[in-house]
Formats: sequence, C-alpha cells, structure tokens
Amino acid sequence: MSNYNKIGGIHDMDLIKVGMTILIASSLGLMVSAASAQTVEIADVSMDAGVTTTIAIMADDVTDLANFDITVTYDPAVVNVIVADNDAAFGVAVNNLETAAAGSVRLASLNFGCGQTGRVLLSTLTLEAVCTAGETALILTINELKDSSEDDIAATLNSGSVTVVGEIVETPTAEPTGTISVSSLPSGATVYLCDAYEGTAPVTISSVKVGSHTVTLEKSGYEDITRTVTVRAGETATVSETLTQKTGFISVSSSPSGAYIYLDDAYKDTTPKMISSVKVGSHTIKLEKSGYEDVTRTVTVRAGETATISETLTELAQKTGSISISSSPSGAAIYLDGIHEGTTPKTVSSVKVGSHTIKLEKSGYDDVARTVTVSAYETATISETLTELAQEPGSISISSSPSGADIYLDGAYKDTTPKTISSVKVGSHTIKLEKSGYGDVTRNVTVRAGETANVYETLTELAPETGSISVSSSPSNADIYLDGAYKGTTPATVSDVHPGAHALKLEKYGYVEWLTSVHVTSGVTESITAHLAPADVSPPAIRIDKPATIDQNNNGLLEEGEKVAITYGASDPSGVVSIKILLDSAMLESQNQAGTYTVTTNSLPVGGHTIRVKATDSRSNSCFEEIHITVERTGPSVYFGTTRTAIKRGEDAIFTLSAVNPIGNPPMTVQLILKPPSGVSVTSSSFAKSGSGIYTCTQTIEPGDNVRPIEVRLVGGQVGTHEIASEVYYQFDSSPKSPIRYETLTLVVDEPDSPVTPFKSGGVAVGAELPGFAAVVAAAAVLLVALLIGRRRVD
Repeated sequence: MSNYNKIGGIHDMDLIKVGMTILIASSLGLMVSAASAQTVEIADVSMDAGVTTTIAIMADDVTDLANFDITVTYDPAVVNVIVADNDAAFGVAVNNLETAAAGSVRLASLNFGCGQTGRVLLSTLTLEAVCTAGETALILTINELKDSSEDDIAATLNSGSVTVVGEIVETPTAEPTGTISVSSLPSGATVYLCDAYEGTAPVTISSVKVGSHTVTLEKSGYEDITRTVTVRAGETATVSETLTQKTGFISVSSSPSGAYIYLDDAYKDTTPKMISSVKVGSHTIKLEKSGYEDVTRTVTVRAGETATISETLTELAQKTGSISISSSPSGAAIYLDGIHEGTTPKTVSSVKVGSHTIKLEKSGYDDVARTVTVSAYETATISETLTELAQEPGSISISSSPSGADIYLDGAYKDTTPKTISSVKVGSHTIKLEKSGYGDVTRNVTVRAGETANVYETLTELAPETGSISVSSSPSNADIYLDGAYKGTTPATVSDVHPGAHALKLEKYGYVEWLTSVHVTSGVTESITAHLAPADVSPPAIRIDKPATIDQNNNGLLEEGEKVAITYGASDPSGVVSIKILLDSAMLESQNQAGTYTVTTNSLPVGGHTIRVKATDSRSNSCFEEIHITVERTGPSVYFGTTRTAIKRGEDAIFTLSAVNPIGNPPMTVQLILKPPSGVSVTSSSFAKSGSGIYTCTQTIEPGDNVRPIEVRLVGGQVGTHEIASEVYYQFDSSPKSPIRYETLTLVVDEPDSPVTPFKSGGVAVGAELPGFAAVVAAAAVLLVALLIGRRRVD
C-alpha cells in the first residue's frame, strides 16, 4: 500500500500523528473558545531572475490557533518552492515538497501546547526564480484551520504574487519529470543514477526524466545492487533495498587443539575450526583453554577468501584442585562457571584454585546454584537434594521457511521443522535451527506452564563457495574417487568441491590402491600427485591330482555307482582365503586356507564328469583348474545308494532299489536286506521278516529288464535320527554271488510342526525344502533318476 494521502501527497502517518496529538490535547482539557474572524496572508514579492528569496505566510488577529493545513499554488514556469520551514512554535510540522515542481506545496502544523494568539508566523517559503522574467500569483487555500478544541476557525485569505524582474522571454514547455526516493538497510549506501553520483541513501532524486532508469547502490563490505526503475511525470518512484554483506572464512587452529574460539567475543566452537560467513573487515579472535594462557589476535577478512590463524598455546604453571559433585536424584547437568561438565555424580578435576559457581539443572526440578572454594591439591564436595517442580510443562511450536531445518533445543537434537515439542520445562530455553545451504538461527524462548511458545524463522540462504582439486598420478589413467564418488581418470581437475576435508582414492589395475585426505579451501585449487605402487596380481598355485577310483568290482575300471577320491589344494605367498572343489558345477566342499585336502565323491552315474578346483588369494586374485573323468557301464548291476531323507513322525519314507539285467543273461536274483533300529519299521509288502529286526526282499529280474525299480517303504514312529543298515547283491542261478554292497540309510524323523530338512544325497543338497509327504516323493524321484543311470557290471 502507498503511505501517501491521495490529496496533496502528505503522508498518512503524519496526519495520524496530528490527529492523535489533537485527541491528547482534548483529553488533557486544553479547551479554549473559538477565535473570532481572522486573516491568513502572504505578501507580494519582486525578485531578480536567477536568484532566491524567502517570504512569510502570516496569520493575523488569531486566537487559540492550534493547527493548520494550507496549500500554496503558483506557476511552476515562473518560480519554484525549494524550502518550506514551519514556525518552531508549532510542535509537529509536515511539509510536502514532492509536488513543488508541479506548482503546489502543502503545509501542515500542530501545536502541542495551547493555541497561538495574535499575529503568528505560520511558515516561510524559499522561492527560486526559474524564468528570465514573469509574474505568478501565490494562491492560498485553507484545507483546515482549527483551535485547540478542534473547532474550525473562519479566516480571510489574502493571496500574494511574485514578480521576476527581467526581460520577458518565451519559456519552452518543460520536459515532464518525476522523483526517485532511494533508501537502503543499512543506510549510507552510495547512490548512482544511470552511473551518475546522487548522494548517499536515504536520498530523494528530483527532476528525473520520465522513463526507465538504473539505480545502483554501493557500500563498503556489501554486495552492489542495481535496479531498474520507471519514472512517471509528477510521481515518486521508490527504491528500497536490504544490502547483503560480503563474507569470508577464518581457519583457526591451535596446539594443543580443543581451545575455545571467540570471534568478536562470540563463542564459535573449539579448535581446529573453519568459521564461515564472516563479515568482511577486521575481527578479533580469542583462544581460551583451561591450563593455558589466553591468546587474542586481530585478523582481516576479505570477500570469498580464508584468513588463517594458527597458535601454539603457552601452558600455565598453576595449582589446581577438584570438585566432587553429587545430587539426589542423580543425572543433573553440571555447569562449572557456566561451562557444562557432564552429569552427577562426577568429580571435576584440574579446577583453578579460588571461588567458583556450581549450577545443577535437571528437567522437572528446580535449578540449584552454589559457590565453592577450591584449594590446591584438595577436593571440595557438593551434595544436593533437588526439589521437584510442582507445575506442568509447556510446549514450543517451531516452524521455518523453508521447512526441513534441524531443531536443537538447548543443544539437543529434536526433529525437523515444522514441529511442536511437548513436555518442555518451564523457563528460558535456546532454540537453534540448522539447514544445509542456509545460515544458522539461534533464538531464546520462554516457556510458561501449560502454554505453547511459538518460534517462526525465515532462513537466509548462503552463497555457496567451492574449490577444486587437481589430481595426477604416475602412471596415469588411474580411476579417481572423491568421497566414494567416481570423478574420471588421472590427470583431471575436480571442480565445485565444498570447503573442508575430503577422502581421495585412486585405483588402477595392477597397482596398490592409493588413499589420502585433502583439505579444500574455497576459491583455491589443491594439487595432488600420486605415485602408484605395483600390486600383486598373480593368482594362487592350484594342485589337483588324478582321482583315485574306489573300485568295488575290483576290475581297475571306473564304473557307474563307484566313487573317486580326489586330492587337491592351493598356495600363494599372500595367503589363500578360499579353495572350492566342484563336481559338474555342484559344490563338493570348500576350505578357507592354503593346504592339501582329499574329498570322496558320491556314487557316480555313467558319462563324462568335470572336476574343477577354484582358489582365491588374500588380494582377491582368482584362478581355477579342471580335470575330466568318464564313468563306464559294463554289465548287470544293482544299486541302493547312500541316501538321507527327513519325514514327519508317522509318515512313510520311500526309497528305491534299482536293478539292471541286460539281454542275453539268464534270470537274475536280487536280494536286499534291511536292519532298521528301534523306532523304524518296514511297511513294504515285498519284505519278509527273517529275524529279530531283519527284513529281506528277494526279486527276480528277467533278461532285458534294463531298469527295474523296487519300492521300499519305511515308517518312522519315533522322533530322532535313525541309521538303517542295508546289504544288496545279485546272483545268476547257481553262479557265485556278486560282491555285497553295504550301505547305510539315514532317516530323520521330526515332529509334525517342525521344519523339513532339505533332501540330500551324499551330503550335497539336491532339492529345496518341501513340506510333508511331497518332500519325500521329490527326494525319491531325484534318487530314482540317479539310480536309473547307475548300473554295475558283473565281474
């Protein structure tokens, strides 16, 4: 909104002041009777061209004249009013010269005491002749003329005239102009209009041509501001700017570190510390550390630059004592001479000899302050019983623009804005708001019982200042990682790096990883050169021997159903962290250190198989070696391989006996003997009990019956792990028996609600967990496939 009255351009606030003063005068009883008929006049005047003269506006025969508001109009082509000065007898004076160039001025005054009586000087006007010769009337208009009772005063107006002596010449029409009012915060900024100096803010620039103009504000220690303003005829354009201070940095360090830093007597942090957003100019840095002499230095900060202070502190040779502090309840915050020292109970050591103030604070309790005297090498004791507060807490509602600022209440992090913090102790608290890219804000707030205190802050955005890092290496083309982020390959310059410490890492295949920490200063390029050391890229040495056949048929051949023993290992100067041996991509076993090991496979099916050994050293170098074996099929066979399965108590476990009798042979008799322990019974109808705990199954396999599966069912009635011994062999009529195969079945019986153990063959998992009977069927199916391709020949 404009703060000017539309009639005459006088400020509304000035008129409000006048009105308020009238009301005050009325309330004080300053009442007088209305004046009689009176006169307001301005004299005629004659003046030379090019000079100035001063004339008076008088009120004659007035009684109790308390305030007036009059307008003087004239021909601006003849004269111009350049100064208006109301009489000092009136307490409040408001003179509007903004329209003087257009031919009118408005004058208003108010007397705080009683009204003026008799012949009274209202105002003086200083006139400037603007033409060579001419004449104009000075016309008086009364807007308001009142006594101290606010009654109107009737007055006769006697207008005057001005004659400019000289040759009358035709005055060209004046080019229309306006005015520009310029102010700044802080004031005192140098003002330039279209690069021409116009004074210091606040300033009003008159007679400005109509149109667009540039106004520039400059002040030492602040950023320059340039604005474009449009000037209209007879109007005042306003430029009001808040200047932004130029800032720099101060890097403060000390030996030893941990000294308190005071910047212009304001605590900042402890050394080492980079203090940002410091105003340009001269500042005082003070370092304080217990047991050391204080240090004070003056430092000059320049815009965008970092001033450095590094001090070696001088240790004080003084005697100290201790203070033992406890409270009931414990956990009260301890402040020694205003410095937080932890919580009760605690003994504060290295305290200077003399008198000190101890303050204890705990939420929900009254604060306690005590004075204690410390003597050299002695321990003073303070023990206090805290008094619980009997009043309810209050709350603090905190918001910011922008939102998302971190909130710290008395130094403790609470959340981000907006946030209402409840159960806050009654009393004075400190709220600090922090947000990346914005200046910190700290405010003190008083919390009252049962009430909510409000804190709202508009955060000031910081101008980001960055530096750069130039990185090179020998050899080049090393990958660059800054704070874990990939930045290209050497040589390269990493720009837009925020000031502070950063982690720099270089990686190149065949070379040892290179790490360092680099400190970046705004506006400065740090140069880093790395000499990379060659790395160990040699893989481990692998050993894998030819497998040894476990020849059950004693014929020197590797036949289906037989197993092999494999000796393998690995070694490396840097150490071995992993050795894995795989059979056809399935893991047989793994080791985690160098050495030589032996592993035995399960019974092998017919066909080709790949054995692979893979090793990894401590530098992550890996390699593998492979050998290939072939399993043959040579004649009739039976197979009831080592099998492990799991069932629920009361369920059946199904196993399969596989037999093969090629064409051309006589009928073949196969016999399977099972010896289950207590808790496991055989339920297959093809088995006959031939002794205590012994079950026998005899089957005849006809010639050409290349795959004859025989189902074997066992039921587990007792929870636990059961080992079931088995014997199997085959025989042709009266010919000798084949070698007897001795196998052991492992049966795990669980309660119905326990998880199912995955089916495994020879210790290697071959299927995922399936619930209940489905797991048994899946396990039997996998075993059947293996047995269908596994047959033994007759000796």
